[in-house]
Amino acid sequence: MTTQTRLKLSVIIPVYNNPEGLEETLESVINQDFPNSEYEIIVVDNCSQDDTWETAQRYQKIYPQLIKIFQEKSIQSAYAARNKGIQMSSGDVLAFIDADMTAESNWLKDGLKDMEKRKSDYIFFRIENYSKDRKEKLISKYTRMKEFPQEDYFTKLKFGTVGSLFVRREIFDTFGCFNRNLISGGDREFGNRLYEQGIKIDFNSRITLHHPTRKTFKSVIQKSFRVGRGVAQLQKFYPERYGSLVKGLLEQEKRIFILPSQMAHIFRQWDKLSVREKISFSILCFITKVTGYMGQLWEKYF
Repeated sequence: MTTQTRLKLSVIIPVYNNPEGLEETLESVINQDFPNSEYEIIVVDNCSQDDTWETAQRYQKIYPQLIKIFQEKSIQSAYAARNKGIQMSSGDVLAFIDADMTAESNWLKDGLKDMEKRKSDYIFFRIENYSKDRKEKLISKYTRMKEFPQEDYFTKLKFGTVGSLFVRREIFDTFGCFNRNLISGGDREFGNRLYEQGIKIDFNSRITLHHPTRKTFKSVIQKSFRVGRGVAQLQKFYPERYGSLVKGLLEQEKRIFILPSQMAHIFRQWDKLSVREKISFSILCFITKVTGYMGQLWEKYF
């Protein structure tokens, strides 16, 4: 497809076993303040074993000109699913959002406008966690205050969370796609790869996407373990950039105990927490650190 006939935007949504989350995401992306004729929505199901694919089919039948659906069956990896979406897309700019996230109606219009104004090739946006429960529970509050520190990712780590990312097609054509073999950390690797090649990393904190908080201790532990495995994979595949796995494990051990003075940096609105919540969050933070350490060991030895 030539540049003249391309759409302005392709929205890519990877999904795995989450029909309800996919439905919420699609509703928000369908109802954008942006002409339907100028963008497409690409859903890539990644080996779901529930009603996710049927949900995608149902929406595709209702919006056949707007929504395209594909399956990525070769590997269980959100990055592989995103790569499939990149391959099947037609837009000049590729917008990424995860199934279970929702976008405000100005996301595409204002995101593209800001991208053009900055002459940006890579830009990401603020993610706000929210609780679906009427009365917020401890785990939900913990993840709401801790996850998606986009400003830190921007200033310190030079990457943006892939669930809030706009990238020009030429960037993928020139520098390649996401590493499909990573279980976690592929967005960091991709952003760092571009930054090393002189591509400017941009962040817009005024445009917001929304992500539901985690509700269970199990889900927090599973994420920490997965992230730990991803750290080990980054060190294994890119030792020149992320250091050796052995060195990384030793550094992780040194950082496993977090000083009270550091908590205000880790958790937004830390000073507003009760003493009980501060103690609980500190314990949870220690447990997740240990779990991440175990994930690194698992990736190394198993």
